Amino acid sequence: MSGSYSMNDVKGALKRCKDQLSVWAKANGPYGFLAGFYQDNWDVIGTEVVSAVKEVLSSRRGVAGINETLIALIPKKKHPVLDERENGTYMALKLDMSKAYNRIEWEFLAAFMKKMGFEEEWSDMIIQCVGSVSYSLLINGSPQKVFHPSRGLRQGDPLSPYLFILCSEVLGTMLDKPEERGLYLASFLLEDLYWLVRLLNSFEVVSGPRFNMEKTTIYFSKNTRSDVNEAILSAAKLRETRSYEKYLAIPTYCMSIFKQPRAILSAINKLIQKFWWGSSSDRSKTQWLPWKQLGKAKTEGGLGYRDFEDFNVALLAKQDWRIIQQPHSLAARVLKAKYFYRSDFLRGKVGSNASYLWRSFMAAKQVLQEGLVWRIGNGEAVNIWHDRWIPCPSTFKVQSPLKEGYEGRLVSTLIDKSSGGWNIPLLRELFVVEEVAIISLLA
Repeated sequence: MSGSYSMNDVKGALKRCKDQLSVWAKANGPYGFLAGFYQDNWDVIGTEVVSAVKEVLSSRRGVAGINETLIALIPKKKHPVLDERENGTYMALKLDMSKAYNRIEWEFLAAFMKKMGFEEEWSDMIIQCVGSVSYSLLINGSPQKVFHPSRGLRQGDPLSPYLFILCSEVLGTMLDKPEERGLYLASFLLEDLYWLVRLLNSFEVVSGPRFNMEKTTIYFSKNTRSDVNEAILSAAKLRETRSYEKYLAIPTYCMSIFKQPRAILSAINKLIQKFWWGSSSDRSKTQWLPWKQLGKAKTEGGLGYRDFEDFNVALLAKQDWRIIQQPHSLAARVLKAKYFYRSDFLRGKVGSNASYLWRSFMAAKQVLQEGLVWRIGNGEAVNIWHDRWIPCPSTFKVQSPLKEGYEGRLVSTLIDKSSGGWNIPLLRELFVVEEVAIISLLA
């Protein structure tokens, strides 16, 4: 990691930022550009970007300027830890970290990187990147006096999630030690609980993050003895959570891979509606506006709430688009070999004995097709009469009557091979005046 870096290394790292929306949509410094800007304009500025990156890596200069930051509020995340026991009885300790990123101690960061075997030169460079951050409060749109933090990881920095995961590995290793002590719930002793609390306190002291004990809860399995349950809660001074339903998370990963049952998505929609209107299982409140109205975009008078049936289909359509855009990826090649070997994805069919994954992708294909329009290059893959290629809503298809002898012809037929432009006389022969004008403007 402390070796030299090529242009391909820098470009590859920038490309991988696209998979992290929080990084892709943030700029470096108050006057910087979004990560997407650099990739979209790589042909123009790529050489200068690589030179700047190499300068920072070799001389360690310029990091402070890149790390200038305007403060924004970022919601915290919860980190549950499940401790399962060999006899089927278990408890889950749901730990809530307060401002976890902001409290990471830099000395702790440097120490565990050394412990994990990172080269000293590399570790020093990481600490310099982390420790050169500066902040400025925005008041009425104007940056105020700059100040420098003494700890913490900057949220939105592509390094921060990885560094925080490494820090969390320390906590995970510490929590693995109870089993080494023979700490099982069936023979749980209060002195073991105190030992666990001291362990968590030790992690707080050395690493920086604090556990919010007011929001930290314990979940007990159903076969836990009531006396054990009460003793642990009394000694720990923690609340019991009855179910994993306390988590207000949406299963977006599952929704992006599989078509979810309508009953489940409908239930999620109803939960959100009840939460918004303040209803509960035993008390209903007036719903002053139809939910479909609230689901409209803010520009249309709504609040932008998602309908999760539509959201599920949209996420699946995104996977369909990836298959089209990345045909050489492993997933795309496997699916092509099995389901559309002699055609392309858009012409693929569900077929018989198809996997639920493929049927889910096919369920979203129509939504994708409604938004797809061909951009003409050489025109050798686009049918004149059946494909969507004319920028004329809402069909995007040719509306002129089909001329005899031109059935099945491709758009390449309409291009003059010598000049590379449109064959205007042929366009006038085949299409109505309005469509000739539209097609002739296509670059």
